[in-house]
Amino acid sequence: MVFWKFLFGLGVMVQVSGERQSHLVQCLHDIVLRQFTSELTCVVSYQIHDSPEIESKILKDLNELNQPLLVVCNYEYDDHIIKPESGDKYGSYVLIHQSEDVLQDIRSQFIRLKSNSAWNSRALFVVVIMESVGLPPQNQEKVETENAQVFAETWKHNVFEVIMLRSTRLSDENVRVDRGTPTVVVVLRSTRLSEENFRVDRGTPTVDVYTYFPYSSLGRCGQATDCVLLDTWVTTKDGVGHFLRNVSLFPPKIPEYLPGCPIKISTFEFEPVVMYPWHSDDGTEVVYKGGLEIKMLQMIQKATNMSVVFRQPPSDGKWGILLDNGSWTGVLRELIEGVSDMAFGAVYYRCHISGDVIECTTPYILDETVWYVPCAQPNPRWTSLSRVFKLSLWLGFILGYIIISVLIWIIVKISNVVATVGNKSLTYTKLAKCFLNLWAVILGVSATEDIPKNTVVRIVFLLWVAYSLAVNTVYQTFLTSYMVDPGLQHQISSVDELLDSRLDYGMVDTLESLLPDLKAKRYERRQICDDIEVCARRTAMKGDYAILHSKICTDYIAAVRYVDSNGDPLFCQLDEVFSRQYITTSVQKGSPMLARYNDVIQRVVEGGILDQWWRELRFQATLSAARNFTVPVGDYVPLSMEHLQSAFYILILGYIIPTVTFLVEILSHKISRQ
Repeated sequence: MVFWKFLFGLGVMVQVSGERQSHLVQCLHDIVLRQFTSELTCVVSYQIHDSPEIESKILKDLNELNQPLLVVCNYEYDDHIIKPESGDKYGSYVLIHQSEDVLQDIRSQFIRLKSNSAWNSRALFVVVIMESVGLPPQNQEKVETENAQVFAETWKHNVFEVIMLRSTRLSDENVRVDRGTPTVVVVLRSTRLSEENFRVDRGTPTVDVYTYFPYSSLGRCGQATDCVLLDTWVTTKDGVGHFLRNVSLFPPKIPEYLPGCPIKISTFEFEPVVMYPWHSDDGTEVVYKGGLEIKMLQMIQKATNMSVVFRQPPSDGKWGILLDNGSWTGVLRELIEGVSDMAFGAVYYRCHISGDVIECTTPYILDETVWYVPCAQPNPRWTSLSRVFKLSLWLGFILGYIIISVLIWIIVKISNVVATVGNKSLTYTKLAKCFLNLWAVILGVSATEDIPKNTVVRIVFLLWVAYSLAVNTVYQTFLTSYMVDPGLQHQISSVDELLDSRLDYGMVDTLESLLPDLKAKRYERRQICDDIEVCARRTAMKGDYAILHSKICTDYIAAVRYVDSNGDPLFCQLDEVFSRQYITTSVQKGSPMLARYNDVIQRVVEGGILDQWWRELRFQATLSAARNFTVPVGDYVPLSMEHLQSAFYILILGYIIPTVTFLVEILSHKISRQ
């Protein structure tokens, strides 16, 4: 077997008799072959105090093995020795202790192993306590106390799939186990030994296998105070070793139900995932009663029967950012410090940048970060008279009016020279009269009664009448539409247009740590929105601000608070998606409940329950906003003074111009008389 050479080298470290080496090596060898997987690396950790040459001997033997095995010496080491070759986590650990201070030795090994990025607290751990002789019966209480201390230390590091091997000797005068003798398997089932007969004499070296159950009884929630003897490895006179009970050495440690065990939550109010906070009178308690993630938490609570305890919102931020000193703020700080078990509030997946301090559950919402900008403002209604035609058409119309007027005047002047006295035209002999008569045709009123008698003038005049009729008909057709709906000004439609505009823009601080592109020079005018609600209100009401924020959250806020009388949002979003992010829940590194959380979350998502919650929230938001609608449903809009604003402006201008002209004439007349 591949481990025999390593385990033989391991036996050299244990300066005991060959018999004692054999049974301990056999026990560990059997555990490795039955429990460890060959696909993942096994880490063997030990400390050498008196024999540093042992390290080179073991590494030399291991160099010939075709096995993913890694040996770590914690007394003297090189930094490169435990760097993983890939991104995989280690699958198992063997911690070997041979010093007098068991607890300190194990603690130092854990500290060293946790410093590696491939540390895996959910791996299988085997703690081997090396002793030269068996302890006498009077020291059994000391052994149990020492075991409890070691297991308490492993629980501090969220290591629960752990067993401890301790060498001992049977103290009974003679232990005989015959065929058919009933034995108990971890107080859960019984079995019978199949061998015909074997004898284990007094003094035979054995190995006791201990473990602990942090949730073994009601009211014990994550307490590693007692240890349980799982099985005992014995060796027959023929040198064949086996376990007496042959039970599973790594039984399930986390029960399905944890009645009364608290689960501490770090979160804050953030629609639509965490809503409707309730505070106690003294301000020490807070409970959230609605929201997508609160409903998800309630499902987890029902599945585990745990008690939910909400912490007060953090005072140093919401989601949390990474500071220059390597620490975090917000809910992530509380999670890393161990004061809470779970943190959520539309927290984006960030285990790719903080996976060494936290872990993330299965993502359950795919969100987008989108730019929200003020919607384009309506054009001034006084421009509705001129917006029917484009500027080029207006210029062409005016140019044609001038050309036709001058042309008729020239033709009349020439025709009057050669015409007889009775055929001369007196109306179009002056240029001003030509302009006035053709303008009358444009307005659709009658021109002078003196119709030109010249055929050419009549043809030109008739063509102008036809042209004016066509233009006037089109103009009057669209004029009412432009009065009712004056149209919108230019709408910002891209990030480049936003950055080139004079608008201020902002975002929450946590986006900078997730999206490094935001620190580029092109976003140097960015501002931090401490309260996204205030920034959204400024965007909707003042129209001088833009925000980069979560689509699911901003759309909900807009649907509830910022819609016009037609139900349309008061701010618009760019079609371009800045980034796509997964919303997840963060838990402590190595949390033993992560698998249980993921199981509930996956069932909720795959069953469509989360989508149903979201549809209900949006429907409630629509009903809430509908109470503020003032325009009845329909296609008809009554005209008001506001719609006819441009017409009244023209009327006032028409009154002002003749009045000023009249006053100028009076003043000019008085001056001329003097």
